[in-house]
Amino acid sequence: MWERRSSSNRALPQERRRRALSQPNSVKISVSDTGPGVPPEYHLEIFDDFFRLPSSEKAEGMGLGLAIARRLVQGMGGKIWVESEPGAGCKFSFILPLMPPTSESEGKNNGR
Repeated sequence: MWERRSSSNRALPQERRRRALSQPNSVKISVSDTGPGVPPEYHLEIFDDFFRLPSSEKAEGMGLGLAIARRLVQGMGGKIWVESEPGAGCKFSFILPLMPPTSESEGKNNGR
């Protein structure tokens, strides 16, 4: 189920938390591989523009794929992360709400 945490450590009343629902309110997608893995110190950096692991500098690519994926997922109100250990492959996951949050400006335009 979808879980949203605030940047501060206190819960807000309008915040959704993990709870039993009659219908799911999110979808989670995961993709894994058996490659060389990503060291833990790079788990956040791999989602930055033009970032490439030091060990993969000779490989092809611009280092934009995961940055684009992060922007797409965040644009739909979701989150993306990686789980990996060196030598054990990677598991990339993202979660998207079934009904993404709407901004106030969208609500004002729809109420004409």
